[in-house]
Amino acid sequence: MGRIDIENTYFLRQIDCLVYELYGFTRPVQTGQRVKMTETGWSKREKEIARRVFEAAYRRECMAALEVVRKMAAEIDDPTDLWRLSEYLVKMRKEVDEKYDYRYSVLPIVFARLIHEEWIKPEDLAGLSEEKLEKIRQIAEFWTRS
Repeated sequence: MGRIDIENTYFLRQIDCLVYELYGFTRPVQTGQRVKMTETGWSKREKEIARRVFEAAYRRECMAALEVVRKMAAEIDDPTDLWRLSEYLVKMRKEVDEKYDYRYSVLPIVFARLIHEEWIKPEDLAGLSEEKLEKIRQIAEFWTRS
């Protein structure tokens, strides 16, 4: 199962920005603009595979967070613990909302990150075009080296 490490969120955001730059994508920082990327067409079958993998990873990560929340809730002894739980939930919500972007133009980056964080395995993406798989592999390797 994947890892949840809130302390590494900043590091992952930095890697995310580097990946965008490395592969020639443009991504506005701190603006409401949309990311501009070259979009590769997705067949109906690829869209089905992508949706299945995306939703499974999202569910696994949410269930892992739920386990952490249950443990934290069971250990609440004073108000400080209650606020720590609240802070954890806010951080997780923000991280999950940032990570799980289902626009086809950014899915290769999303899938590479999910592989890096061990929420999915490369073989889960079997059936995507070799071009997409190669792009995902390259980005995942970049994160692994960083």
